[in-house]
Amino acid sequence: MIFVDIFSPLLNKSYDFCLNENATVGAVLDEICEMICQKEHWPEVDSPRKMVLSCTQLGKVLPVHKTLWNCGVQTGYRLVLT
Repeated sequence: MIFVDIFSPLLNKSYDFCLNENATVGAVLDEICEMICQKEHWPEVDSPRKMVLSCTQLGKVLPVHKTLWNCGVQTGYRLVLT
């Protein structure tokens, strides 16, 4: 498990997440969108896979078919959800 900060520019908020580093970025996107929608009392996103997750430390967009571990994401990193 890795602990990351996820920032949503749309909401101008950051969220702390504990994520499975062996999960694909696509699966993580599904989980993140569901959790944020629940927390903010928003209807669920129809297509979370249309969202993009990028990493500020790595300076790249994370491919949905790779795992967080394969992308090089580590505890303490900041991810941006757009």
